[in-house]
Amino acid sequence: MVVRPKNTEEVQGVVRIANEYKIPITPFSFGTNMGGAAVPSVEGAILLDLRRMNRIIEINEETMTATIEPGVSYGRLDYEARKKGLRTVSTIGGYTGGLIGNFVTANVRPFNAMFGFSDPIVTMEVVLPTGEVLRTGSMAYPGYEDANPYVRLAWGPDFAGLFRGSAGAFGVVTKAVVKLYPAGEIEKRLKFAFPDLDSLLEAMKKTQRNEIGRAVLGIDRNEIFFVCTERGERENMSKEEWLKTYKSFPEWAMLINLEERKEIVEADEKLLRKICEEYGGKELELPPRYAESLDDFSTHRGRMIMHSLVIPSMICLWTCTPANNIKAFYNKTLEVLKKLDMRFPLFKDIFNPGRWFLIPFDRGNTYMIGVDVDFDTLDEEQLKKAMEFLLSYISLMTEVKGTIPMTMGPLVDMLMPSYSKLIKSIKKMLDPNDIFSPNRLCLVG
Repeated sequence: MVVRPKNTEEVQGVVRIANEYKIPITPFSFGTNMGGAAVPSVEGAILLDLRRMNRIIEINEETMTATIEPGVSYGRLDYEARKKGLRTVSTIGGYTGGLIGNFVTANVRPFNAMFGFSDPIVTMEVVLPTGEVLRTGSMAYPGYEDANPYVRLAWGPDFAGLFRGSAGAFGVVTKAVVKLYPAGEIEKRLKFAFPDLDSLLEAMKKTQRNEIGRAVLGIDRNEIFFVCTERGERENMSKEEWLKTYKSFPEWAMLINLEERKEIVEADEKLLRKICEEYGGKELELPPRYAESLDDFSTHRGRMIMHSLVIPSMICLWTCTPANNIKAFYNKTLEVLKKLDMRFPLFKDIFNPGRWFLIPFDRGNTYMIGVDVDFDTLDEEQLKKAMEFLLSYISLMTEVKGTIPMTMGPLVDMLMPSYSKLIKSIKKMLDPNDIFSPNRLCLVG
């Protein structure tokens, strides 16, 4: 059953009925998540479609915040904010995705070198499993809902943090105040090719210590190839054409977005070019279509991130770790992929090293390194190898003291029993009938 409320009061009515009759609820905003977050975790659930709640209630230039409902997309808010000299932080999941669904429910935070592994949530309004409304931070004080909802830490504990990463298991967020950031006078996107991971990493570290770039992304040849070419184009290539195109791209590339006042962009670009040259980097020259695709991908503007990368299936795994762990982690992961003899779905006689990406946070304080491994779900052998790789990856991640920067559901039960116990206690207190997204945070028990 799909229910589409228009406002907070209608959400309360649905939740009260569901709680009375113990009907599970899975809230979602846009359904563009590729990890199944909008799919009910149990049968017979109400799918609470929040897209009709799509108001941008306020864009406040003084506080540099926006007050929005869950049906507001990245692209729409960014478009409206830029009219006032503001912008959203780098987006996740394409311009067609929702801020509240990603920032709150899935605990996906913006990947931004300048603003760090940012938490853009200020305050929020939440409908609890009982149907009651909770407001966090300064918004909690009666009469401040509109007058001053701009202070996250107020009146006591940080309740906004409680709902971050809750996967919809603690309540339905019906309104949120989110941070905006100054838009730059000019924006310039640059791309540099590197011969290997070591060179890329050293250049990336130095750019971050010099505070260059708002968004910085490193990707390997495999990822470049898949971003620059359309799925239909790849599927119609002969093996020889596929290999020729694949090998035409560099081993690694750094994509960096400069957005500031004109004189700052010019100075940063000059230093950036010097740093890249020092570590063997060269400006990446590509046909316009490929360059446009990389720009689209690196800024998450929508077309590439949501559509072009569609493949039969993939495992997408991320970990956050300091820079000195990255090379060892990369090499050990490649060893596992070689041992499993992973192959590309289209040409199963070619080794598949995965599609790698690297993102610095907080100017290089930590890095997120990730790999997407494509496989054919209809091939039982490939599916088995993909599952074996998943288990191996978790072991490798803990070996380099990495952490997963997202809600990981039942995996928490396996890795951190005491953490899981606390989550279950909070869940039981807020939702004794377990109607909101059952088994999403961790297994019931």
